[in-house]
Amino acid sequence: MTDIEKLLEGRKVVDAYREVHADFGKGKLGKTTHADLGLELTQGLQELGFAIGEFFEFDKQMKFNTFKEYRPFYGECDFCEGYEDTPPCKALYGNVSCYATKQQATKEKALRAQLNRYQQGIHKWSVSEFLQEAKVSKGKYYSFCPPGHGYYGLVAELKEFPFDMSWR
Repeated sequence: MTDIEKLLEGRKVVDAYREVHADFGKGKLGKTTHADLGLELTQGLQELGFAIGEFFEFDKQMKFNTFKEYRPFYGECDFCEGYEDTPPCKALYGNVSCYATKQQATKEKALRAQLNRYQQGIHKWSVSEFLQEAKVSKGKYYSFCPPGHGYYGLVAELKEFPFDMSWR
């Protein structure tokens, strides 16, 4: 079983638990106890090789690794040195932007910040919607940073995600 298959199977187990748990709260499950529901969840995830907390950590790490692969970017933060206007990162991230804090965003921090923005619904998941938001230069590069500053990605490297990245 691939990691993506394990992830999707684990999500099915969790979703089934959530659905039944909602019915439990409405008194629809008769003699089923809360412990019974928890045991089904635990056993379902154990069959996939996870404890409950491990599965959610696995889900989080799979999202990050997939995001890195499907939305790669390059460059380095230069704090928009010499940029005349308010930098886009300041507009997007406010007081936590690298421009405002003067703390250089590592690629990992920048990737995690972008993933967080997707999960909050600020950026769109599909490639076509994403490209409508990002600044695309010469049809080849995309960036949320001004041209010549910070991080950028290659449009040709964007791919649709292989699973629902917004699942929680």
